[in-house]
Amino acid sequence: MKHTHMKKNKFLTFGCSLLPGAAEMYMGFLNNGLSLLLVFMAAVLLCWGFGEVFCLALFIVWVYGFFHAWSIRSLDEESFKTSEDVYIWEEFTNGRDVVFDKKKVEKTIPVILLLMGFGILWNSFSYLILDFIPDNLWHIFSPIITHLPGNVFAVICVVLGFKLLRNKKKDMDKECEELKDGCESQSK
Repeated sequence: MKHTHMKKNKFLTFGCSLLPGAAEMYMGFLNNGLSLLLVFMAAVLLCWGFGEVFCLALFIVWVYGFFHAWSIRSLDEESFKTSEDVYIWEEFTNGRDVVFDKKKVEKTIPVILLLMGFGILWNSFSYLILDFIPDNLWHIFSPIITHLPGNVFAVICVVLGFKLLRNKKKDMDKECEELKDGCESQSK
């Protein structure tokens, strides 16, 4: 079933663009809008569960959603009419299929759910632990205990970032070696 995309009222588009994904759906891009709304809601849940660590991600998704809606709205008529209704993550993969290794997914999803659950429970019950801290040590341990889920997540992000950079460097080194080998074989 092909949906018709149609430019709509600027004022209502502006109002809808305040909620990521709503303006896209208003203009007829249902897959795009629903997927963007899903990403935004996931960021809301992460911000709520882990605190200020994810508030930046929430802000980034909101800003992206706002400007994404206006970027679509500002297309010329021909480009607008021929635009495909794709999921938001497909815009970043340039049409390539994203393939997930089933075993990695089965290992990763439970870890993510456990971390999120731990973070939400920690934020809910950390005040009970703080009641047992003597007043003279309060100023030392209070920030550590209240920010523990965010700090754990920050450490995980740094470790994963270094791992991704190391893998990227290996890929780049491999490409460089292949290019050198190709150049040497052509010159002979």
